[in-house]
Amino acid sequence: MAHLIIRNIGPIKEVDIELNKINVIMGPQSSGKSTINKIACYCSWVEKTVLMEQSFDNFNHDIFVNKLISFHKLDGYIRDDSYIHYESNVLKMICEYGVVNLDWKDKYAYKRPKISFIPSERNIIATIPNWWEVKFSGNNIRNFMAEWNESRVPYTVDSPLEILKLGVKYYYDKSSGADYVSIDENNDLKLTNTSSGLQSIIPLCVLIEYLTRWIYDNLENQSVKYIEQAIELSSKLFDEVYNKTTKDIDRTGDKRTIRIGPDGVKTNFSFSSLSKEDAAKFETQLSKLTKNQNTELYIEEPEQNLFPSSQRDLMYFLLKAIKGNMDHKLFLTTHSPYILYALNNCMMGYLVKDNMPEDEAKELLCYPAWIDPKLVSVWEIVDGRLRNIQDKDNIVSENYFDQKMTELTNEYYQMLNYYEDEE
Repeated sequence: MAHLIIRNIGPIKEVDIELNKINVIMGPQSSGKSTINKIACYCSWVEKTVLMEQSFDNFNHDIFVNKLISFHKLDGYIRDDSYIHYESNVLKMICEYGVVNLDWKDKYAYKRPKISFIPSERNIIATIPNWWEVKFSGNNIRNFMAEWNESRVPYTVDSPLEILKLGVKYYYDKSSGADYVSIDENNDLKLTNTSSGLQSIIPLCVLIEYLTRWIYDNLENQSVKYIEQAIELSSKLFDEVYNKTTKDIDRTGDKRTIRIGPDGVKTNFSFSSLSKEDAAKFETQLSKLTKNQNTELYIEEPEQNLFPSSQRDLMYFLLKAIKGNMDHKLFLTTHSPYILYALNNCMMGYLVKDNMPEDEAKELLCYPAWIDPKLVSVWEIVDGRLRNIQDKDNIVSENYFDQKMTELTNEYYQMLNYYEDEE
C-alpha cells in the first residue's frame, strides 16, 4: 500500500493515510474530498510517468505543481506551505517549499497500472450533443472525454452493455458517432435524450466495464508511438539491469526475441547476448512496465442523480468489477449514505460467508460483491482532516450521516409532541 500525506492544500489542513485497495471519503461539499482524491491519482500518475521514462529529470518543483494544478483544476489551492508526501514500495516523493525530491526504493517492484480519473462532470458527454467539439485544456475533463471516446467503441448494437438492473442497454453507433440507449425492443433513444440518472450512470458503467474487464480480455491496440516507447524503455532497462551498453543489443537478429507491448507482439528487437533464461526474466520485467497489470479508478460522486436502489446496485457492480486476481484499486468520494450502506453489506457478507447457508447467501443482491473488510478504508472529512469511521472489524460505524439523520429526526419528534390527531 502507498502512504499519502497532504498538508495545507485548499481546504485540507492535514491528511495522513495508507491507501488501501478500496478507499472511500465522505463528507460535505467543498470539504476537500475531491482534493485528496485528485492528489492520490496525480501521485500515482507521476510514479507511472517516471517509471516509463526511467528518470526524474522532467519533474522539478514547478513542473510537478503546475501539472497538478492544470490537470486537476486546483488553481488557488497550492500555497507556500503546501506539502505532499507520497511513498510506495517503488519510490518516495516529497513536494515542499519550492522543492520536489524523488528517490527510488525499488523500481523493479513496479507493476504498470491503467489510471483513470472519472470526474463529477462526466455527464457532459450526454448533456452536450457535440461534446467532442468543446475546447478544453488538458485537464481531467478532457482526459475523461478521450477515455470515453475509446471505451464506448466495443459496445455496438449487436453487442450492447446491459446497465445494472435498470432494464436498459447502451450501445455506440460508429456510423453516426452517437450513443444510444435501448429502452425496450422497439424504443431506442439517444443518450442525450434520456434521464439525468441514465446520463450519469451509463458513462460510469461503460468505463468501469471497459477498464476492469474488456481491455484485459481483448488485445489492446498499439500505436507506433507506443511500440517506440516500449523499445526505448527496453534499452534503458536492459542497460541498467544487465550493465550492458547498447552495442550489445542486436536489433536485427531473432535469437532471443523480446515481446513488446500488452499483447506480446514480437518485434525485430532482440537480445542475442542473453541466455534463454535471462531473456525470459527480462521479458517478464519488461512486461510489468509495458503491459497494464491492473486498473486504478478514481471516481467523484458515483451517486449523482441516482435513486437509492440504483446507488446500491452501482456500488455492487463496482465492487464486483474490482474483485479478483487483477488487483484493481478504487478511490471514491461520496455524499451518499446509500453508497456506505451498500459497501457495509458487502463487507458484512464477507464476514459471515462461512456461517451463512450458501443458498440463502446467493439470494442476496450483494452476494457477488462481497469483499474482505481489510481491503477497505473509509474516512469522513472534518475540518480539513480525516477520521476513520470503521470499527474493529472494519465495518462502517457511527459517522457523519448518522449524526445528520439523528438531527433531522429529532426535529420531527420535537414537533410531534405538539401534533394532535384530529381523529
